[in-house]
Amino acid sequence: MSSLFIPQIIPVIASRDLFPKTLNQSGLIGEGVEIGVLKASFSEWILQHWNGSCLHSIDPWMHFSDGRYIDGHNLTDDSHEQHYQIACAKLSPFGKRSKIHRQRSEEASSKFLDRSLDFVYIDAQHHFEAVRDDIVRWFPKVKIGGIIGGHDFFEDGDYPFGRFGVRKAVVEFATQIKCNILVSEENIPPPYEAPSWFIVKANDII
Repeated sequence: MSSLFIPQIIPVIASRDLFPKTLNQSGLIGEGVEIGVLKASFSEWILQHWNGSCLHSIDPWMHFSDGRYIDGHNLTDDSHEQHYQIACAKLSPFGKRSKIHRQRSEEASSKFLDRSLDFVYIDAQHHFEAVRDDIVRWFPKVKIGGIIGGHDFFEDGDYPFGRFGVRKAVVEFATQIKCNILVSEENIPPPYEAPSWFIVKANDII
């Protein structure tokens, strides 16, 4: 009987701010995706520091009322509309290098071919089921040698700012595909800044 694979959690960069530089150094300068954009601060940062051809910024900018998305960023539709306009203004200077998709993650994923993306960064709904589904949905879209990752890799639980299950979803997926988890080293308590997680795609097995 084979033993259960236990992924190692390995610090690799001091901050997610270094992610664009890591992509450049790895030759991952094709197309990438950020899921969960809000005011596009991180999309803007990526485009400023990454040499890639196009970043797809995906967010429905809408309120979810089904009771599963418990988060301080589950704002009113009016607030989301304001954030959408801010995001558009921030990203418009990048021209064809920036494409905004005002869609839910599951809708947008159907637009991309398998193995077509250099990276996917997930920072959308943070409860376990949502993160699990986003990973499974987007992993096939990443090319071999590309990176899938995301934000808020800290202890799961209910916080004043929302319900989080990122860590469980990522660890379960890494265990399934027998792959270690690379992380950034932010140590400021959330929600101010939190570590990110990254998995380098070695094959298509899920």
